[in-house]
Formats: sequence, C-alpha cells, structure tokens
Amino acid sequence: MAKKPLSFDNALERAAAWCSRAEHSRLEIIKKLRRLGVTPDVAEKVAERLEENGFIDEERFARAFVYDKSRFEYWGRTKIRYQLRQLGVSAAVAESALEEIDEEEYVRNLTMLLQAKFRSLPDSSDPYKQKNALYRYAMTRGFESRHITPIVTSLIKGADDFEDSLSDDSCD
Repeated sequence: MAKKPLSFDNALERAAAWCSRAEHSRLEIIKKLRRLGVTPDVAEKVAERLEENGFIDEERFARAFVYDKSRFEYWGRTKIRYQLRQLGVSAAVAESALEEIDEEEYVRNLTMLLQAKFRSLPDSSDPYKQKNALYRYAMTRGFESRHITPIVTSLIKGADDFEDSLSDDSCD
C-alpha cells in the first residue's frame, strides 16, 4: 500500500519543528521534505512560508554554521566556504559570515591542530615528509597556505627550501 504524500500543512508543521530545533538552510529543508515524498512545488512553498515567518534565515544560518565549524570542528575558511555554497548559501552571505571569524582564534586553532598532528607523526628524520604531511593535513581541513606555512616551519626545523616550492596561497 502506497503512503499518502504529506499535505502542505503537515510538511510545514514538520519543517517548522526541524527549524525550531536547529538552524537549517532553505536547501536543507527542501531536500529533507523531498526525501519524505513531498512534491517539489509544495517543498518550495513550505520553504517560502518558513522564510516569511523567520524560521529560515540565510544570514543567521551562515553565521551559526561558520561559528560552529570554526570553533568546534576546527575547519578552515576554505572548507567552510565550500560547504556553505553546497548548502545553497549565496557567496555574499557566506563571505560576510566568514569575516566574523576571530583571526587570533583561527590561527590558534590551526596551531593546536598542527601540533597534535605533529605529535602523532611517526618519528622520521626526513623533515620534507613531515612538513608535507602537516601541510596536506591542514589543507584538507580547509586552512590557507599563508597560515599553514609559518606554523609548519616553526614546528619542523630543516627542509628550509620546502616553503619555496609552495605557491603563494594558490588554494585560497
């Protein structure tokens, strides 16, 4: 027996409950509703109504997302920016939210991550391999090379020409 699709009112009620528990982007809500079998036009109307009533706010969502990912998961700006775009947040709103990251805390978090990673590396006498491993790790976390390079250089002595082989923030 086929399940009866959710009505507009039921879909709105369910989506409002999601939004009251946590911040969500418009795209997230639409995808969740679609997984429940809600038609695309009803999902759009529900999202529109939620925005009108303040349940969904792109700027509020972006600020909360940036805060959580930078503070608690120690993501870099590049990774956060990419994820916001994947969640349907406009570039202007994403950049505005990213500007709220405290620079000192950002560098402190990266330093802490790299120190912990450095301690976990196998003992190796090859500073090139160590620097490469730390650099790759920080890049996968979304940090920019302008922040990574000085920290890696301070952690590992030797292989001083390593930095010369890196491009100047080509991944920013």
